[in-house]
Amino acid sequence: MYSLLSFNISLGLVFYKNSIYCGGGKIAFCCPPQKNNKINANRIKVIGLKIQVKHIIPTLRKKKDYFHCMFRHKIVISFLFLVQFFFMESAPAQKTNNLFTIKNNLITFHSNTSLELIKASSTELKGVIDAKKRTFAFSIAIGTFDGFNSPLQKEHFNENYMETSRFPTASFTGHIIEEDDFTKDGSYNVRAKGKFTLHGITQERILQGDLVVKNGTIKLICNFNVLLSEHEIKIPRIVHEKLASEIKIVLYAEFVKK
Repeated sequence: MYSLLSFNISLGLVFYKNSIYCGGGKIAFCCPPQKNNKINANRIKVIGLKIQVKHIIPTLRKKKDYFHCMFRHKIVISFLFLVQFFFMESAPAQKTNNLFTIKNNLITFHSNTSLELIKASSTELKGVIDAKKRTFAFSIAIGTFDGFNSPLQKEHFNENYMETSRFPTASFTGHIIEEDDFTKDGSYNVRAKGKFTLHGITQERILQGDLVVKNGTIKLICNFNVLLSEHEIKIPRIVHEKLASEIKIVLYAEFVKK
């Protein structure tokens, strides 16, 4: 039996299999049949703030009805966004959209030891900032990192260290401590407090960064370190001198209004 999942999101990210849904609004998508007609909850991940999840089970049981289900799914999505657009147009003029989503980004990590420098990067960071409420949600698929010294090194990174098949994403959600008005142009040095999840382990972190708000865009630069031991990432003794116990992360992201 095919299932339809509906998400009502104020601010957050929704993950299902290899798809990532980002931002605010209403989202619905169709899930193929699972064992015992149930969706595997471990394959769905929702991070962010103020998220309501509804599980709607249609009366479609035959394989030939799959395209009918997908067709109705597309109608549901179109209808939800049409309703959302209608209410946005009908809302009072003073109510503005303060959500910003990532347009361009680059996130790089460095492991530097006396024997070897390991460096990899990704441009697949997903994220959203509410400039008025000063809240945020970020996530990245670990498997999108590339640029290792060799294909074998990348394989070891994903299979032996990060266990990407078990823990496919890293995320950071929370709020900005400073009470500045980030809807106004300016440069801000900020501290972001929230829950940082990597390798299935969540830690409370405060990260410092620089925000530049100008002409409806937000640019973010953030440098921070990650201790592998805090996220139970084990380093085999054979490569202990080649892999640093503390990894440096450099992040750049440019946001535009959603």
